[in-house]
Amino acid sequence: MFQPPQAIGIAAQNFNDIRNFLPPTRVSNDATDANQNFVTWAVLVLPYVEQQNFYSQWDITMAYELHNVQITKQPVNVYFCPSRRRPTQAFSTDSPNGAC
Repeated sequence: MFQPPQAIGIAAQNFNDIRNFLPPTRVSNDATDANQNFVTWAVLVLPYVEQQNFYSQWDITMAYELHNVQITKQPVNVYFCPSRRRPTQAFSTDSPNGAC
């Protein structure tokens, strides 16, 4: 099994192979309009890190803030370094908050 950095890099390349562009940092990010603060690359590559079921819970056409907190606070293990804190111990304190 690949370690997190390799898995994320391969996921980005697989995303690129299918869509012909690398995953964007955000689908949209307009700080003046909460309805324009859409999902990040971390959501877009979920199917490529064996998280299709979790990806299916997201609506990438809907603002991040409008998603259910059970979705936004669900950690993805591959995004965490195994030598650091556990995924269930880290949540963003930004507004809106969610899993890191």
